[in-house]
Amino acid sequence: MTEQPTKPHSILIRAPNWVGDVVMATPAFRAVRNTFPDARISLLIKKYGRCVINDAPWFDEVIEYDPSGEHRGMRGYLKLVGRLRRGRFDLALILVNSLRGALEARLAGARRRVGYDRNGRRMLLTDAVPPPAENGKIVPQNMVEYYLRLCSEIGCPPEPTREELFVRNDIDRQAEEFLARHGRDASKMLVGINPGAAFGSSKCWLPERFAQVADAIIERRNCDLFICSAPAETEIARAIESHMKRRPINPHNDNPGLEVYKGIIRRMRLLITNDTGARHIAVAFGVPVVVVFGSTSTRYTDVNLEQTTIVTANVQCSPCQEKTCPTGTHECMRAVTVDMLMDAVEQALSDQAE
Repeated sequence: MTEQPTKPHSILIRAPNWVGDVVMATPAFRAVRNTFPDARISLLIKKYGRCVINDAPWFDEVIEYDPSGEHRGMRGYLKLVGRLRRGRFDLALILVNSLRGALEARLAGARRRVGYDRNGRRMLLTDAVPPPAENGKIVPQNMVEYYLRLCSEIGCPPEPTREELFVRNDIDRQAEEFLARHGRDASKMLVGINPGAAFGSSKCWLPERFAQVADAIIERRNCDLFICSAPAETEIARAIESHMKRRPINPHNDNPGLEVYKGIIRRMRLLITNDTGARHIAVAFGVPVVVVFGSTSTRYTDVNLEQTTIVTANVQCSPCQEKTCPTGTHECMRAVTVDMLMDAVEQALSDQAE
């Protein structure tokens, strides 16, 4: 680790890109603030991830990076660089593995630049940290500890791995009003199903099977069943509803936005989901989750599992880590049966009653 004679006065943190990874980075955000309480801490984050960390107490400013809008093309990118250079950062903590993430810190003029030695970016970093490896090969590690390891390189003491999110009172009221507008019975238990995945279709369990599980939960538990879906996942949500015999809460095109979704998820007794961002939001709020795994490795998220049940089937081609199924058969997801998921759901709900 490069020696630093004085504590940094101005710190730039480059946030991860995926929603779930942003949530898993919250212990790292907390560690930096706790270690450098007097520093000015700026977070650089993709625009769509901003609302995930809204109201967190760790940052003095949040800089949105919008590559498809304000920062599109070379002129837009140079505008972002100019914005970063005005921060006069002593230290940049780069949580993404991309070459671009390291380049942003270098162009920003940050004097010390700490990140993992990956993707040919060693020359852009002052502190190129070796990634976790076995026999010279990079191996998966849960992302919470992966990010915290970088924090230790800048002098942060060990930090609890607890993920943490926040919802303001007015956003919380919006969540309550949204549910009521779509038929929520506040006297009933609320269970959620999150059937999509921004990563790709390889992570998605079959809609007709989600429908069978949803019907069974409503019948057995007399609960409200809420289908969570991003704007790009409306068709998946409609497909599930079309296969159901009972009526779920499905807002269709009335999407409340991710910030309000945080308030909705916080109200759930249980969330049933693919391996996606909603899972980590639930974990951050202490909501039990049942997660269907297939194409992705569980090792990247093997942390804070006290109220998490993983349902997966052992098939030869899994995990492939591909966004779409290479064989087109979706075998890893087809091998997960309705009975397997229902057993996990019933156990999770029963555990809460004890």
